Amino acid sequence: MIWSFSPWIWSAPGRSKNRSKNTTTSDKFAYTCYEPNGQLDIQIFPPAYDWYDKPAPGLFVKKWFNTEPITLDELKGDVVLLYVGVQSSEHVRFVQELNEIYNKYKEKPLALIAIHKDPNACGITEDEIKQFIEENNIEFAFGIDEEMHVVEDM
Repeated sequence: MIWSFSPWIWSAPGRSKNRSKNTTTSDKFAYTCYEPNGQLDIQIFPPAYDWYDKPAPGLFVKKWFNTEPITLDELKGDVVLLYVGVQSSEHVRFVQELNEIYNKYKEKPLALIAIHKDPNACGITEDEIKQFIEENNIEFAFGIDEEMHVVEDM
């Protein structure tokens, strides 16, 4: 199972017309939740929805920073949480949440992988990425998808 967790997955627009249910899988949303008062609508949309029940594309990672190269084939049977993002101050909060998830479930069959978009296009160097990993105590797999294959394929 692949689950992509990125800041842009969380969505509130487009409330479902059927509020009698707490969850739904319609309209390509993996999960929809309403507060008891019906006011809050949270929809979690996996960008990889169209890949549901199909083999996931590979991880086209140019460079791994804190792990040996890994493939999705090696992780078959595990839950894979894939975070695609960039090293920036707004993503520090997400990385902190990912660290919490990783530390809580690292003994379970969960693989947490962070893929950084093309650092050259973002004006970031590999040294800055290494520093970001160190400063945020990132222990889970962290790699660069310089040609944006992961983003485009999912």
